[in-house]
Amino acid sequence: MQCLALLLSLSIAEIPYSPPQATTVALHRKIAQLQKRNQRLRHENARLKSMIDDLLFEQNTQQNAVLSLDGGGERGLLEVLFLEKLEALTGMHTSQLFNIFSGTSTGSIIAGALTAANPQTGKPLYRASDLLKFYLEDAAQIFPDPELNHWKSLDGIEHPIYEDSLKNELLSMYFGEITLGAALADDLIITSGWWSDANGYEAHVYRKTTEPNTLVVDATAASSNAPTYFILGEAPSQASHTVTMDGALFANNPADHGYAAAKQIFPGMPDPLVVSVGTGTYVTPPPTGIETGGLAKLLGVSIEGAMEMRRQSTDLVLQAILDANNNYERIEFSIDQQHSAMDDYTPEQIIYLISVWETYYKAHREELQQLADRLVELSLRRSGLMMIEQNMDTTLQNMDKYLMR
Repeated sequence: MQCLALLLSLSIAEIPYSPPQATTVALHRKIAQLQKRNQRLRHENARLKSMIDDLLFEQNTQQNAVLSLDGGGERGLLEVLFLEKLEALTGMHTSQLFNIFSGTSTGSIIAGALTAANPQTGKPLYRASDLLKFYLEDAAQIFPDPELNHWKSLDGIEHPIYEDSLKNELLSMYFGEITLGAALADDLIITSGWWSDANGYEAHVYRKTTEPNTLVVDATAASSNAPTYFILGEAPSQASHTVTMDGALFANNPADHGYAAAKQIFPGMPDPLVVSVGTGTYVTPPPTGIETGGLAKLLGVSIEGAMEMRRQSTDLVLQAILDANNNYERIEFSIDQQHSAMDDYTPEQIIYLISVWETYYKAHREELQQLADRLVELSLRRSGLMMIEQNMDTTLQNMDKYLMR
């Protein structure tokens, strides 16, 4: 018994003594801290719930905006003039008005330029007005001496009319090392025809979301390799020999690719607003002998005619899907056949194309202002959604900090 009493006295002696009042104060302080933390978490949870409600509402009302740009060589000036006016009407950059871009050939160059970010600042590298130089001055580098080169090449039958190296040097000057992944858009889509030893012919679609490391200069060079005008290019970094050709061969109006991207990236969202811009359409006389059928008829169906029918097919499909809610806007210009050349940059042609745009704008001034207003509204909604998402991220981070204390 004495030994047990001694052991107990030693054990009790080792326990630090804390006055009853001090223990009670410390416990109350801990309880107060937990209550304060719980109150803060409830507050943050209520904010988060409110943000989720706002996000769900905005998702149901938000609408993506797709800009689609046709091919057409020098006639791409019409697309630039339209976009310059749109930026003037809205006071916003094209990359703020649209969040998905699709382009073919000359349209791919415009789309690539207007989504290009300055590597130092992250801000847009070019405005639409900056691209006027490309069509008013730089075209001479892409299409030097058109009349002479058409004659020497027998209009592209003997060999390509122009050296593609001149075009590619100019594209390198505009885009440098910028990649598709750096585009100021949710997606940048550039179409190109491919032929490879492994797969034969295929329609290839360069996308920011699937090929972020591809250089914009490579994608636009491939998309603008117009048959007979330029030699077919070589696609870099491919396992088998792959040549590239103009995307207009299968998607001169790539609006359907922009629409599909919007539905893929934002499932469950309302249909996007698709604005598709052309480079001029005209009526051509029927090829000689087309009415007789047979071989003459087959030969009479030109590449140009096939591309035009493909463009019209895209229009018909998207009109059927989107027109009920006014979600498809096709901007197209009527031109004369004698002014349809893709490589004509003479002063007379430039003056003609500018007059075509001015005539179009005068006839559609009210509709374009309505389109501009709608694009601004959609842009502000998308900006509001981004702010909600950023606030949600901040709130979640704050809650994590409190839970880890």
